[in-house]
Formats: sequence, structure tokens, C-alpha cells
Amino acid sequence: MNNNLQRILSPAMVVGFGLAALLSVSLMQIFFIILVPAAGFFASKFEFRLHPEKGERPFLSAIKTGIAAGIFTAFFMTIIEVVVTMIFKTNNFVAMMPEAMKIIRGLGLPEADQSAALLNSLMEDIKNDGFSGIYTFIYFVSNSLSNALFCLPGSLFFAFMFKRDSQNQ
Repeated sequence: MNNNLQRILSPAMVVGFGLAALLSVSLMQIFFIILVPAAGFFASKFEFRLHPEKGERPFLSAIKTGIAAGIFTAFFMTIIEVVVTMIFKTNNFVAMMPEAMKIIRGLGLPEADQSAALLNSLMEDIKNDGFSGIYTFIYFVSNSLSNALFCLPGSLFFAFMFKRDSQNQ
């Protein structure tokens, strides 16, 4: 039973949830560039402590753990965003839409009207229903990519430190 629980509650998942909770606070989003690589570092550190056999191939394990931490973070961030948006029927996307519309129309591209119409429909869905499937999908995909990408340096930094320390012993 304990082994199954360890497999389900991986360090990447636990760290991902903690990071998602931190990044849900607007003030903490300023520190994204510091928090996300640190999450990758700690996810790898906890993973290597929990599974010492992963030290045989530290870089591959660190890359997998960093990507997993980034995807779990995006997953939990999306859940938190959807719940908060459903409750308040607004979010940062809706708040920034008037400025975005000015910029899109100011570009003068032929597709600007279609883009503006799509963004307006997303905004209306959120204001009326508190949910937009397209917005949720885009939010998850973009956060998955950015979080996974920014978790990697922290994970790889831990792998370098682990490799160096294991060679010195």
C-alpha cells in the first residue's frame, strides 16, 4: 500500500501542486522566473531521495521529473483558475481584454476582426457562464509548455550537483 501511495503521490505532483497554489496568488506571479526553476530543483531532489536508484542516470531522471513537475503545475493551475473563474465570472483574461482589443485592431491586419470576434466570444462565455472550454484548453497548453520549459533548468542544475557530489565520494 505504501509503495502504491509513493507512486501516485510523486514528488513532481506534490511540488507541482505547491507551485500552482503559489502562482495562483497574483503577487507571486512576479516571481515566476525564480519559483518555477526552484520547483524543478526540489522535485528532482525529492525524487532522488525517494528513489536512490535514479542516481544511476541522473540527467534523464531529472529531465523527466522537471517536465512532470511543470505539467502537474499547469494541471493544478488550470483547476484553480477554472474554479476561481466559475465563482467570480471574471479573470485576468477578461480584465485585459479591452486593451488587447485596441492592440489587435491597431495592427490593421485582415484577420483582426476574426480574432477580435473569437476573443469576444471567449470573454462573453466567461462573463455569462464562468467557463470557456477553449480558454481552459489554451490556458493548460500554454502553462504546460512554459512551466515544463522553466522547470528543466532547476532539475538539470540538481542533476549536475548530484553527479558532481557522487563523483567526489
